[in-house]
Amino acid sequence: MEMAITETLGRYGDPLILVVPIGGLFPAAQIVSRLDFPLEGRTVIVIDDILDEGPTLLGGGFLDFRNESGAHKVYGAVLAEKKRAREPDVQHADFTGVTIEDRYVCGCGMDYKGYPRNVPGILFISRSAPQLDRILRNAHFALPIPSPASSV
Repeated sequence: MEMAITETLGRYGDPLILVVPIGGLFPAAQIVSRLDFPLEGRTVIVIDDILDEGPTLLGGGFLDFRNESGAHKVYGAVLAEKKRAREPDVQHADFTGVTIEDRYVCGCGMDYKGYPRNVPGILFISRSAPQLDRILRNAHFALPIPSPASSV
């Protein structure tokens, strides 16, 4: 994904990157509207963890921001995008790290009912796993994330 973003946006000198935490689209829109520098003509990347049903990254609030910010271009990027049917205006992110099955997941900053948000990979979760130990026993890595040390 980082290579696709670099290739696509490398021609823009100063893209603005917004990271959307849990429930963060509304506060992000509020912050952006109060910035003391213009977005007009700039390229903006809004990054979210997952594209599930779509209302956070590609829903009305994001589309309104995309249309009203005055930015040259607004891109959406997600770490994971679930394979599932969505509304016609909520199909895909502009940049996707990995496409995964439509199952419960956690890890890489995402949690399942407060469970392993900091696992270094995306885990598929069994719907019948109500506790952490059962989640970890029933989890299967969808995307193991290599540590910097292991990639050297």
